[in-house]
Amino acid sequence: ELPVRRLLSLGHEIEVGHGTSARMAFAAGLVAHLALRLAARLTSMELPDSVLEQYPRTFERLIRQLNEGDLASYWSGDECFLKDIRITGGYSVPCGALDVDLYSTISRKSGLKLIFTQRDLHNGWVVVRHGGPTWFRIHLDPRYLEDFNENGWEGVYRRIADLLLRHPWVKGMVGTTWFFDPKIVEISPRLAYTQTTPLTNGAFLVRHGPAALYTKLATATSPTRRALVEEGSYVPTGYSLIWPKVGLLHWARREPR
Repeated sequence: ELPVRRLLSLGHEIEVGHGTSARMAFAAGLVAHLALRLAARLTSMELPDSVLEQYPRTFERLIRQLNEGDLASYWSGDECFLKDIRITGGYSVPCGALDVDLYSTISRKSGLKLIFTQRDLHNGWVVVRHGGPTWFRIHLDPRYLEDFNENGWEGVYRRIADLLLRHPWVKGMVGTTWFFDPKIVEISPRLAYTQTTPLTNGAFLVRHGPAALYTKLATATSPTRRALVEEGSYVPTGYSLIWPKVGLLHWARREPR
C-alpha cells in the first residue's frame, strides 16, 4: 500500500522544471499513471502468488527510478523506458532476476532454421507447428542485477512454471541473447547456469548470428571477453533458448522449491 501511495503522490507532483524537459516529465508521469492503474487491477490479472509477491519490490524500484533515476535516458533511445512501460502496462510481469513478457511469439522461420541446425527434429517440429501462438519471453533489466545468479534464475523458471499452469494456451518459454551461445560455457563458465538447467530438461538452442549489439553487451563488463573479441578468437553471437512447456513443467514438478 505504501509504494502505491508514494506513486500516487509522485504522479501528481511531477512538474516541468529543475532541468527536466517536458518530454521527460511526460514519460515519468505516464509510467506513474500506468503503475497506479496496474496496482488497481493486479488481482484481476489471475497471476500466481509467486509472481504477485514480486510487485512490492517492483513498485519500489519504479519510485526510485522516477525520483532518482536518469530520466533523460527515457527519451534517448534507452530501453529502460520501454521496460517500465511494459511492466506498468501489464504486458510484462516481474519474476525476480528477469521480466517475462506475457504476449510473445516464435516465428516459423526460426522453427525451420532449427530443423537444419539441431539434431533433434522433433524439437524443430514443435516450434514449426506452434510458431505463432504465445510463448513467454524472458528479458533482463540491466538496472536490477541483484538476483542475477543461479538461484535467482531458477526462481524465474519456477515462476514461469506457475504462469504456465494459469495460461495453458502458452507453449513455453523463449529468450534471445548473446550469453545463450554455447561458447560462453567455455569462455565465461560462471554464466553456464543460464543454459544448464533448461538444456538438460528439454530446452534447445536456435542460432541467429553475430550482431553489433551482441558484441557491445558481451564486452561491456568482461575484460576477458573483450580481449578475445579484439584478438579475433571470439565473435559474440545471438542464440534463442527455447524451453517447451512439457519439459519446463516436468522440471518444476521434479525439483523441490
